Amino acid sequence: MIIGLTGTLGAGKGTVSEYLISKGFKHFSVRDFLTEKIKEKGWAINRDNMVYLANDLRKTFGPDYIVKELYDKAKKHENSIIESIRCPGEVEALRQKKDFYLFAIDADIGIRYSRTLERKTETDSISFETFIENEQREMSSKEPFEQNLAKCISMSDYLILNNKGIDDLNNKLENSVTIIDKDGRLKRRPDFDEIYMTNAYNWAAKSTCLRRHVGAVITLNNAEISQGYNGSPRGSKHCIELGCERERLKIPSGQMLEICRAVHAEPNAIINAGRSNRGVVGATVYSTTYPYNICAGLIVNSGISKVIYNSNYTNPFATEIFKNSKVDVIRYEGVMPSSFSKFFNLDKLV
Repeated sequence: MIIGLTGTLGAGKGTVSEYLISKGFKHFSVRDFLTEKIKEKGWAINRDNMVYLANDLRKTFGPDYIVKELYDKAKKHENSIIESIRCPGEVEALRQKKDFYLFAIDADIGIRYSRTLERKTETDSISFETFIENEQREMSSKEPFEQNLAKCISMSDYLILNNKGIDDLNNKLENSVTIIDKDGRLKRRPDFDEIYMTNAYNWAAKSTCLRRHVGAVITLNNAEISQGYNGSPRGSKHCIELGCERERLKIPSGQMLEICRAVHAEPNAIINAGRSNRGVVGATVYSTTYPYNICAGLIVNSGISKVIYNSNYTNPFATEIFKNSKVDVIRYEGVMPSSFSKFFNLDKLV
C-alpha cells in the first residue's frame, strides 16, 4: 500500500508521516527530493526555489516526473508514504498505480502558522503575511504541472483535520489509514457524516448552474428529511438553456453572488422541507460548499442548529452571521464522497 499525503502548509503532513513510519511505512518526500536537487545546484534552500524547481522539472519532464521517481522507490516496500504531493498531474499519475490512496491533511491557518515556526527549518522562518502569500500562490493554478493544493485536496480519498493535537490526530489515523484492508476497503462502516455528505454531492449532480454545482441535504435525528441543489426557480428555464448572467457580465467567481437567477442549494433544501410539511428546527444541513451570506441568514432563521460543509474557503459575511447565532459550523472530514464507493466496496453489494 502506498499512501500519498497532500494538504495545506503546516497542516501536519510530517507528523502523519512520523506516525506511519512508526507503523512500518517507508518514507519518501517530494520536499526531500527537491532539497537534494537544490543542494546539487548550489541554490539557497527556500520555498521560492522549491516552487520554481518543482514547476520546472514537471514542465520539462512531465507532471508526474517527481512522484514517478519516488513511486519507483516506494513500490519496492510493502507499505510506503509519499509526502508533499502538491500537483494535480501527480495525483492523476498516481491514481493509475495499484494500491495508492491520497490522504489530505488540513488545519486552521493560525494553528498551521504556529507549527511552521516551531519547525525552525530553512524554509519556514517567515512572517505570517509571507506565509499567507506563499499559500495563496500554491493554492491554485490552471497548469497541471504547477502547485494546486486546493485541487489536490479535493481529489483526495480521505480528509483529516488536524486542529486538536497529536492524540486526536493519531486516533483519526487509527480509524482510517491503518484499517485499509488488502482489498482497499475500510474495515469499518461509514459514519452518518460520510453518508450524508456523499448524498449532498449526489444532489449537486442535478444542478444546472454553469459555474458551480452545489448540493445540500437536511437531516433530523440522523434521518434525511430534505434535499436541494442550486438551480433556476421552479417552472423557469435552466441556465444551461439561457446562459449564465454572471458570465455575461464578467463577474469574478465569489463576488456579487446576488446577481444570479438561481436559488442556492441550502435554501432549496429548507423550502423543500416546508413543502413536505417537515420542520427543520434542530436539524443539520450538509452542504458541498460553505454557505453564502444570504443562505446563512436563512439557515439561522429556519432553526437549523448545525452546518457541515466541504470546501476550503469561507464567506466572511456568512461567518459573521453564524458567529452571532447558535448554529455550529463544522468543516467535513472523513472519506471524500468521490471515494465512498471505493472504500466501502459498494460494487460488491449489488
